[in-house]
Amino acid sequence: MPEHPPARSTRFSALLDRMTEGFLAIDDEWRIVECNAHAATVLGADRADLLGAELWTAAPNVVETTFAEQYQQAMADREPTAFEAFWPQTETSYRVRIYPTDGGGIEVFLRDADASLPAGDGPRPATVVEAVTDGVLAVDADDRIVLVNEALTGLLDAGRSTLLNTSLDALSTATKLTDDDVRSLRAAIEHVRNAGAEDHRIQLSVPDTEGRPGAVEVRLSPLPGTEADRVAAVVRDVTERRDRERVVRSLHAATRELFRAEDTIDACAAAVHTGADLLDLQISGIWLLDEERNRLEPVAATAGAHDTVGGLPVFGDGEGLAWRAYQRDDVIHFDDVTDSEDVYNPDTPIRSELIVPIGNRGVLMAGDTEPGQFDETDVELAEILAANTEAVLDRLEREQLLEDRATELERQNERLASLEGVLSGPISATLDDVEATFESGTIEEAHDAVDRTRRLVDVAGTYANRPDATGARTGLTLGETLEAAAAETERKAPTVVVSRDGTLRADHEHLLELFGALVRNAIERDAGAVSLGVLQATRSRVRRLSGFYVEDDGDVIPRRVRDPPFDPYAGDVTVGLELELARLLARDHGWELTADPTQHGMRFEITDVTTLSPTKE
Repeated sequence: MPEHPPARSTRFSALLDRMTEGFLAIDDEWRIVECNAHAATVLGADRADLLGAELWTAAPNVVETTFAEQYQQAMADREPTAFEAFWPQTETSYRVRIYPTDGGGIEVFLRDADASLPAGDGPRPATVVEAVTDGVLAVDADDRIVLVNEALTGLLDAGRSTLLNTSLDALSTATKLTDDDVRSLRAAIEHVRNAGAEDHRIQLSVPDTEGRPGAVEVRLSPLPGTEADRVAAVVRDVTERRDRERVVRSLHAATRELFRAEDTIDACAAAVHTGADLLDLQISGIWLLDEERNRLEPVAATAGAHDTVGGLPVFGDGEGLAWRAYQRDDVIHFDDVTDSEDVYNPDTPIRSELIVPIGNRGVLMAGDTEPGQFDETDVELAEILAANTEAVLDRLEREQLLEDRATELERQNERLASLEGVLSGPISATLDDVEATFESGTIEEAHDAVDRTRRLVDVAGTYANRPDATGARTGLTLGETLEAAAAETERKAPTVVVSRDGTLRADHEHLLELFGALVRNAIERDAGAVSLGVLQATRSRVRRLSGFYVEDDGDVIPRRVRDPPFDPYAGDVTVGLELELARLLARDHGWELTADPTQHGMRFEITDVTTLSPTKE
C-alpha cells in the first residue's frame, strides 16, 4: 500500500471539517487514511502529520487505553460497536462509535459526552429539542409517546397532537410507518430497555411528502434522569445518504465494466454512458488532450449532448472554460454558464454546467438546459467517475507502452541485423581498400580511406543505437534547428539558406539528428549549399501547411538508392545510410520522407506534419 493515502479534494476535506463529531478512517494496517480537524485536535496532532501515519506512532497516547482496546476489538470482530470513555488529554468524555469498512479497516466517530446546558439563563430543554433539525421523540414505560418536536412531525407527516400520547401500536395508523416498521421500532426499544444500550440504531422506510421511497435512521438510548424504561429516539432522514451510497457502490461496480475496455475510445464511451445511467448526466461528454495539436478534442458523448449542442467543439490552448478547468486541474461548476465571461459559445443552449478534470488527460463535461441543476453531491459523484476513468486510461496507457516496447525491440533487432550487414560487407570492403592503398597508393589516399571508414562507422552506430521513439515534443523553429545541425558537423558544412521558415512541435534531438543526416548526406555529395522551405497542402479543404523540404546542390543520388524502399548499400554506402537514417527519424514522428532529383541537386520532402505553422513574413 502507498505510504500516504491519495489526496482528497478540498471540498471533501471541508465537508469533514464541518462535522460536529470527530472522524477517523483507519485501514487494515492501522494507518490513518482520513481524519477531520475535530479528531486531529482530540489526538493532539496536525491533520497533515496524521494522514498516512500509523495510529500507534502518530498518537502514542492512545496505546493501552480503553480506546485502543475497543478499536482492536472492532477490527478483529468486524462488528459495529459503541462505548463511552474519558480522554485525559482533553479532560473530556467521549461517546465513540466504530464501524468496520469493506476494505478491512474501521471508521471511528467521537462525540463529546460531557457537553451540558449552561446554568442560569441557558435555554430550557424543550427549546433545545425544538432547535434540533433531526426528529426527536420519547416513549414512557407504557409505550406511549410523551415528547415530540416539530422536525419529527414533518418526517412522519403527522401533527403533534396526533402523536402525543399515541401508543406505539397505533403509529402505523397515525403516520406513514408500516406495521413492520412499527414492530422493528418496538423491538429496538425493548432491546435498549433490557440491554441498557447507549446507542442502538435501526433504519426504517418512510415515504417522502410526494410518496417517493425514503429512509430514516433511528438512534435510541435510555432517557437519563427519568423513571425507568423511558427511551429517547433521534430520527434522521438518511434518504439522500442512502441513495448516494447506492450510487457510489454502483459507480465502483461500473468501474469493472470500464476496465474491460480495450482502447481509449471504448473506455470514454463506457464512462459517458455510466454517467448518464447512474448520475443522470444526460448531456455529457469527455474531451481528451491531443498532445501534438495541444488541444482538447471530443472523444465520447451522450446522444443528448449531440442533440442539444450539435457539433461538439474543440478547445485550443486557452479557449473556453474547459481549458481553464484542465489547465488548473480544478472542478468548475456553474448554475448558469452564460453568466461567465469566458463561456466558449455565448449562444449555447446549456445553462447548468459541470467540468471535472480527468487528471492530466482531459475533462468530463456535463450540462443541462435549465439553471441550477447540479449540486455538491453531483460534483462529488462526477469526481468519482472522472477518477475511475483516469485509472482505466492509465491502465490502457501502460498496456500500450508494453506493446510499443515490444515493437521497439523488434525494430531494434532489425537495425542490428542491418548493422551486421554493414560490418560484414561495406566496412570490410573499405578496409580492404585501405590495405591495398598502403601497398600501392600514397599516404594521403590511405588517410582518405581511413576517414571514409570512420564516417561509415559513425553513421552505422547512429543508425543502430538511435531510440526508436520520440521523446517529449516541444515548439521548434525549422531554420534554427537546421543551422544548429550544420554547425555540429565535423567537416566543412554547406551554406544554409532558409527560403521560408516555420515552427512545429517535435522531439528536438530527433529533428536535430534528422537534419544532421541530411546535411552529412549533402557533404558526402559535395554540396555547397542547402536550403529549407515549407510545403502547402493541396488536397485539404482548409489551407494549411503539411510539411517542409530540404534541397541541396550536390550530386544526384542513384535511383536504386533513393527510390523506396531505400537501399542503403547500393552505390555510396555512407550516402545511402544517411538517407535511411533520416527516413527512420522522420517515421518516428509519423512523417514520411521522399528523395527526388532536381535540376541542380536533390530535394528531400518531409510530409504528414500536422503541427507545422508558417513563420509570418
